[in-house]
Amino acid sequence: MTTVPALPPAIQTAIIRIAETSILSYLADIGLCGILSVQIYTYYLAFPNDRWTNKTFVYAIYLLNLLLTGIFIYNAFILFGSGFGDILGATKVHSDWYMGPILGGFGEHLLP
Repeated sequence: MTTVPALPPAIQTAIIRIAETSILSYLADIGLCGILSVQIYTYYLAFPNDRWTNKTFVYAIYLLNLLLTGIFIYNAFILFGSGFGDILGATKVHSDWYMGPILGGFGEHLLP
């Protein structure tokens, strides 16, 4: 078994801050996705006779958000699951490049 040399305190503090902000953002995203799921279900129950274009738009945005949350959960697993303890892995981008500009821009394009 290999041992990891001790890191300077400044680097340890930086890694802790990266991990703290990452876990808080992952938990916030998952919680907000749950709230959105309840809102979508409420929309489904409250407006059964809504136009199909409105329903399609709402469900498409919801599916896009589910896709983003799935990618976010995958990144959380890479950081805290299989990559736990990987100091350089904590600063890697993983698939965040896809979540922000591409899918975020697509979602913004759909809004009027």
